[in-house]
Amino acid sequence: MLPGDVTGPASGPARFRIVSRTTLLDADDRRRLGLDHWPDGTVGRFLRDGRVVTVGPNGDGLARTEFVLPRWRDRFAGRRLSLRPATHGASTARRPTPTPEGPDVPGFGVLTAAQEPIGTLREPADYAAGGPVVYDAGRDLALLVYHAEAHRAGEPRHFYSSLGLAASRDGGVLWTDLGRVVRAELAADAAARSWGPVEMGPGTLVDAGDRFVLLFGDFRADGRRVNLAAAAAPRDAVLDAAAEGKCVEWRKWDGSSFSEPGLGGRAEELMGPATTFGQVKWTDAVRLRRSRRWALVASTNFMGSWTLVASTSVDGVHWSGPAVVEGSQSDDEALYVSTHGPLTRAESKELGPDGFAVVRVVSRQGAYARWEDAEVERLVVAPTT
Repeated sequence: MLPGDVTGPASGPARFRIVSRTTLLDADDRRRLGLDHWPDGTVGRFLRDGRVVTVGPNGDGLARTEFVLPRWRDRFAGRRLSLRPATHGASTARRPTPTPEGPDVPGFGVLTAAQEPIGTLREPADYAAGGPVVYDAGRDLALLVYHAEAHRAGEPRHFYSSLGLAASRDGGVLWTDLGRVVRAELAADAAARSWGPVEMGPGTLVDAGDRFVLLFGDFRADGRRVNLAAAAAPRDAVLDAAAEGKCVEWRKWDGSSFSEPGLGGRAEELMGPATTFGQVKWTDAVRLRRSRRWALVASTNFMGSWTLVASTSVDGVHWSGPAVVEGSQSDDEALYVSTHGPLTRAESKELGPDGFAVVRVVSRQGAYARWEDAEVERLVVAPTT
């Protein structure tokens, strides 16, 4: 069990609306940039050295972009926004911040890598990419959640997924695998006797103060799906271990405490086996600055109809009932969603105190043909008044 397992009740219901919608890239734009399968999941985002860095899956590798903030462009190089003391003996001379080189990705910045793999995996996988990212300025450490797959008999459509962590000390250029932290209750050998994927999703990461909470889909030993489950580990222990290239144990929420093993333990349902809007397919979370809550945004599907819903929570475990952000507008697939809070002054002005952006992949063909026509759009979302 983790310390402080008694958590608060679910937050009250919150409703959101879409303020604006912009198409960032169409299929031709993606292909021109070498982003043929981007973003194939969640795009993580963090601020380091006056640069907004994004990392997201492009096939079985990571695409990275970088945007240098204007006020930093001609000021400092190698200084952390946390203003940590410089290394003893290091030069204190101010130098212009180098401008990254590469093609521009609208809405993201300069593409510095199109498909870089995570470093040597501790456990083999047929696919491994991510994902949600948290950055700790004091340690100058970025922590990535990645989605790994083992393909049954070499068939990508019949995969068994798990979630792992990787760490970077250079702003997301190179990543060191720390190992897997969450695996379904349904064992891989039992899953191999069934037909269809064991999809755990991206592993949505919530920084709940004294702990990290990881949200995912799980599968019972009998094959039943858990729509939304959680695992957690102490925040400082995770970051300290990651700084040494190690990984701590994560524990699943059993309904009253984080006491079940992250690798193969039984997890309690957080949202119900199927919401009013169907199965939860993909999620991401963002911190609401004014209300000091987390918003969980999810794409759901019911009989081919896609809906964008949102819930809120204080602790990352107890969530309000989902409310519709956008109902089904067409038959287009709208699976992958990423939530981005403001990291710059301009974004704070645009999004407001409790607003955020959603980056979403939309495809008319969908499923395994989605990348033939997928577009990347950006939604500005705000609470209803």
